[in-house]
Amino acid sequence: MGIPAISPNSPFAFESISQSAIFFVMDEKCNILSMSGAAKEKCRLNDNDIARGVWCDAVLDGFPLYDCPPKSFGVSSGNLKTANGKMAGTFIYYPIKDEKGRIVGSIWNFIRQSSSCCNIMEDESFWATKNKTMGITIQRAIIAAKKDSPISIFGETGTGKTVLAKFIHQQSQVREGPFIHINCSTIPETLFESELFGYEKGAFTGANTEEKGYIAAADGGTLFLDEVADMPLTCQSKLLTFLDTKRYQPLGATKERINRVRIISSSNKPLWEMTKNREFRQDLFFRLSVIRLFMPPLRERKEDIPTLVNNFLGGKKRISSQAMRLILSHPWHGNIRELTSVLESACVCSADEEIIQPDHLCLNYEENETNGRLKNGMTNPDDEKYKILLALKNSSNNKTMAAQLLGLSRITLWRKMKKHGLEVSKDCGADCSCHK
Repeated sequence: MGIPAISPNSPFAFESISQSAIFFVMDEKCNILSMSGAAKEKCRLNDNDIARGVWCDAVLDGFPLYDCPPKSFGVSSGNLKTANGKMAGTFIYYPIKDEKGRIVGSIWNFIRQSSSCCNIMEDESFWATKNKTMGITIQRAIIAAKKDSPISIFGETGTGKTVLAKFIHQQSQVREGPFIHINCSTIPETLFESELFGYEKGAFTGANTEEKGYIAAADGGTLFLDEVADMPLTCQSKLLTFLDTKRYQPLGATKERINRVRIISSSNKPLWEMTKNREFRQDLFFRLSVIRLFMPPLRERKEDIPTLVNNFLGGKKRISSQAMRLILSHPWHGNIRELTSVLESACVCSADEEIIQPDHLCLNYEENETNGRLKNGMTNPDDEKYKILLALKNSSNNKTMAAQLLGLSRITLWRKMKKHGLEVSKDCGADCSCHK
């Protein structure tokens, strides 16, 4: 019946999971209704506290409150607020739906940050590539790092543009200086100039102290302009002047200041096309893009995926050949960031199992959102038709691979598809050699 059946005095399913697992059950307003024993111990809460009312913000920090309760399965980095301070880790969250499909609550599982898994983008193996395009990018980055010419990095979201910018800084002559990262898409247009160039005391109402901007903070180091395509046009001309002269003037200042800083920018948008539409200054494009580097999407460097996966797992877990085939066949529109999310989820869903299997991988987001079903064993175990459809989708309709994922022979899969009225392709009909 869903969440209404759960109360602070109800053990829910906590007795069936590891005693060290940190779980929370919440209602549709994200009030905590029940907690695992480990969660109570870490947060120093008891059933009486829960009965009086505890909102999720009391124990969870850094998760998407704007979407609470969550509408679909997800993974989010954040902190658990414990009695002894904050504990870094990952939240795995699931919506709870009633028989009519309405969201009536959620389950949250907190996984403490562990050394068993590494950050793919921060690990040195990120640069050990077999991909030709990625190899050229790295070679050019190493050469460009020794110069002070502006560099532009292009690529889709999640490919590692920020990581490449940090790599260039670490290889450069200003490696001992600061690396200042500014995301141009997060700063309001009205504040951009003061954030970038700083301001003097009394420059405007509320300017009670002098504040140096990002350019001053990056003096002697690197200023990374992330998502530079979102920089307001009103600020682009002033940035161009600074790039040409190395001089700038904070708001309210009467004298120019000189600054020596390395500029690296990035964009996931076609800047050159934007210049044609006058959405980005052409002269600034040429000034920023003296050296242009391209980060290929993960789907174009699949030869690197096995290494990335194994280094993420850190030797604490292994991945089955069937699961690896699914990973290699996935399009990875979210690139390495999506791969990291899927692997984190798989580590959680596999629990104490040493080997990650296909059903531990959450790759079908649409099914999770529309059906409220999860591939980690929370689907109806009797729903044979659903499992067959899921296996076919994960295998790109390859019957042999789908049969392997289901632990069936190809002929058994064919018979079950016929039984459930599923379309059987011509290459696997009654005359197919696999039935003889």
